[in-house]
Formats: sequence, structure tokens, C-alpha cells
Amino acid sequence: MSGEADGPRPLGESLDRLAKSVAGRDAGYLAGLFMRWPELVGEQLAQHCRPASLRGEVLWLAADEPGWAAQIRYLEADLLGRIRVVLGEPAPLRIEVRVER
Repeated sequence: MSGEADGPRPLGESLDRLAKSVAGRDAGYLAGLFMRWPELVGEQLAQHCRPASLRGEVLWLAADEPGWAAQIRYLEADLLGRIRVVLGEPAPLRIEVRVER
């Protein structure tokens, strides 16, 4: 039994399905988060931390120094609010950060 579901799909549709299964967001949301990171958090913070992954409601960040990780934790509510304003819902509900040198 052959149908449309068995045929080729547009790449964007496949990426959206994969992104939703991993992160709960479409590929456009993830692209915005990663590509617009300096705009979302500011140039200085973006130089010292980067988004590593988005899993469900948790945005995982990698910081280059413990001091920047502490700064991210301090700014968590502001950062989440900014992400919500710029990228819309559903926004991450929490940030986890680890130091990666």
C-alpha cells in the first residue's frame, strides 16, 4: 500500500519533525536561537557562552569560564524573557550551564 507518506518529503518538513522530536521546537526556532544568539544575550556575553542544546524546556549553555557561568545563572530570568520576546513561545523555562574550555 503506497501513499503520500511513503514518498519524498521536503527537507524543511523533515528537519522540523526531527527538531520537534528532540527539542520540542521547529527548526526555525532552533535556527533563530543559535544564529541570533549575540542579539539575544548581547555581544559580550555571547563571546563567553554559547547555546549547546535545547532539550524540552531546558536550554543548555556552554561557558568558557566559571565566572561567566555564574553570570548566566544570575541573568537567567532576564535571558529567558528576552528569548521569549524575540523568538516567541514556547520558550525554554530554564537554563543549565556548564563550563567548557
